[in-house]
Amino acid sequence: MYILDLNDNALVDEGQHASGVHKLIRSGFQQQDGFVLSKAAHRDFISPLQSTIDQLLANVDYESRESLNRAAEHIENMILGRPMSADMRSEILEAYKSMSYTASISDELLKTKLRFISSGREKPCLSLRPSSSQTAPLLARFTSIRGDDELLFSIKKCWASLFSPEALYYRHKRQFSYEPIAIVIQKTINAEKSGFVITSFNKTQMLIEAIHGLVDTLRRNEQTGDKYFSHKILDEKVQKVFKKTYKRAVDPLRSGVIKEPIPVRYQDRPVLNDSELNKLGEMANDLESSFGPSEYEWAILRGKVYITDIKPFFCAEEHGTSEGEKIADAIPVSAGTAKGAVQSGENVAIDGSTGLVYIVRDQYEQSHPAAQYPSPYPQAQETRIPG
Repeated sequence: MYILDLNDNALVDEGQHASGVHKLIRSGFQQQDGFVLSKAAHRDFISPLQSTIDQLLANVDYESRESLNRAAEHIENMILGRPMSADMRSEILEAYKSMSYTASISDELLKTKLRFISSGREKPCLSLRPSSSQTAPLLARFTSIRGDDELLFSIKKCWASLFSPEALYYRHKRQFSYEPIAIVIQKTINAEKSGFVITSFNKTQMLIEAIHGLVDTLRRNEQTGDKYFSHKILDEKVQKVFKKTYKRAVDPLRSGVIKEPIPVRYQDRPVLNDSELNKLGEMANDLESSFGPSEYEWAILRGKVYITDIKPFFCAEEHGTSEGEKIADAIPVSAGTAKGAVQSGENVAIDGSTGLVYIVRDQYEQSHPAAQYPSPYPQAQETRIPG
């Protein structure tokens, strides 16, 4: 009733991430075991609370951070405090129980001490990703969850994040109505290396970004990953290597991730070797052939490359914009963002601020910026890699 298999054709209606995972599997790209908790589960869970939520939101002053925070906190407490129905809980835990346990390298070393026992058997570490066509970047996601109670609590945290101050403000400004979300639940990949690839960074290049360990380090802007600019036609690559002092990895003892230091001798070395770089480039071309210009997230574990997420990528050059032309309006959704006209150019500008701006597409085909302004890059070693 609530659980969908990753091969289920119904996933095309379960939001961007669920649909993307389904398409990747259908196209032959490797995925970790998992399942999808459908929109129906969220809809049925939230239904008894809906009238109260509507009343709270009707009285919110959307230009007041304090008012938004009060409403968001009240709604979150209602969601976290409401128990799931017995049928929903049973269906989720049965799907979790059916997933095979595969110990990671760290688990193998400690297996005699670490016995992750629940209902008489070991269970895998999970990642949870909300699947929304509207506000996915603003929703809670979890990289490493272990055990029944943690799983059920994290699901409710994902649902509650749909009513965070940022998500509420964003939907209000875009005049979007509230929509239930699905959640993609898969085994966590305790990646040795991970990152992002933009298949069409501009007309002639793809961009590969790489970091040691889990991609969380990049997503949180904690460290700058290595950047590889690969020419699509000419066999030429330019790499920018940045110093990396630590990586994030799955905690072998409990839910969550930990920081692990990177030995000094490896801190200034490129993350990717030539073979890995070529493999990611080939996959980028294959993905673009199947899905069009895309940004995809990848992870490498024991020599295998996994595509963990994919979404459309809007390239201003591909849509015929000229230098300085307005391509979108920026809406501030949290501290650190800016508002104003987004103009195309080598350094995209919003009201005098410059930086990288990612334009994403929602289901209504209206472009909006999920804008981040990273601090200026630290000193990097730039190398041209001959073909």
